[in-house]
This record gives sequence, C-alpha cells and structure tokens, in this order.
Amino acid sequence: MNILYYNPGRCLIGRRLLTSIKSERLANNIAIHRNLDKFSDRLRQQGNDKTIPIILAPKEEDLLDIYFIKHLFCKTPFILLLPDRKKDTMAVGYRCKPRFMFYMDTNFAEITEALHVLKESTNFRQEPDEHEYHKFAA
Repeated sequence: MNILYYNPGRCLIGRRLLTSIKSERLANNIAIHRNLDKFSDRLRQQGNDKTIPIILAPKEEDLLDIYFIKHLFCKTPFILLLPDRKKDTMAVGYRCKPRFMFYMDTNFAEITEALHVLKESTNFRQEPDEHEYHKFAA
C-alpha cells in the first residue's frame, strides 16, 4: 500500500501524524506533497495500485481547495482531517466524500486504525459517482 500525504501547512500535528504512520509501517511508500497542483497531478496518475491519500486541511481555505478537486477522488478512498468542528466546516468535509473524516485534534491511534481498515479492505475502489457518467446537455 502507498500513501499520498498532503499537508499544505507545516503544523506540528502534521509532522506527528506522519511520524505515527511511519512507525506503524502501514505503507511501502509515503509521498509527501505540500503543493496542491503537484498533489492533483499525482492523483490523476493513479493506476491500479492501492494508494490512500491522507489530506490535512489545517485552515478552511485548504479545505475549500480540496473541495474543488473532489472529482479526483471519485474512485479513491481517502482520509480527511478537518481544521475545526464548526457546522460549515463539517458540511464541506462531508461533501468531499472521504471514506474517513477526522479533526486535527483526533487521537492518532484512530487515524492509524482507519488506515488498517483501508489496507485490509477487499472493496478498495469506490463505485463511480455522478461525475463520470453525467451527460451534459449540448
């Protein structure tokens, strides 16, 4: 299993989470991205390998950036960490359709447990969503 780790900020929580994931030895390869364009390009290049994106959104602006590229996740389960527990923030997070959604203050054991679940999942790819088969009127 591979992990695409997106953290646009340089927060201490992000570094601790990365250390926790590495110590659990859940992934063969962890690709760290801090730039949204490069992260998006990497998502477009996904093949049939088992790759799980973990996305930290330390600010609301970062979460909105993820929302606008949510179409790239239509066949990929991912983990999303939200900046706070406000209703508006949670609504945007749910609309991104993550397989697991946590908050920045979540215990890292819960996040690594979610990675274990995704790693062992037999139904790794999600069903196609409305973005792929929607016919637009001319």
